Amino acid sequence: MKPVDAPEFLTFYMLLQQSASSLYFMPTGSVSGPSYGSGFFTKLEDAEIARTAALLADKTGNIFHIFPIEIPNPAYNAVDKR
Repeated sequence: MKPVDAPEFLTFYMLLQQSASSLYFMPTGSVSGPSYGSGFFTKLEDAEIARTAALLADKTGNIFHIFPIEIPNPAYNAVDKR
């Protein structure tokens, strides 16, 4: 049996709140379970749920964006590549 190779990149989804009246951006939203910081999600579905909750709670007309972010996987280079 062959072990699973570590992926070269990890994909996160970032939820950003844009002020309705300016170009002010702020990460927003939190996820239950392991946290990677405010506004960062490991699944697009979780980011969409947080965006929906933020839109329902927002009374100021802010805009919410989700962006995929790929970051280098620190485990990728740590794995022996024989």
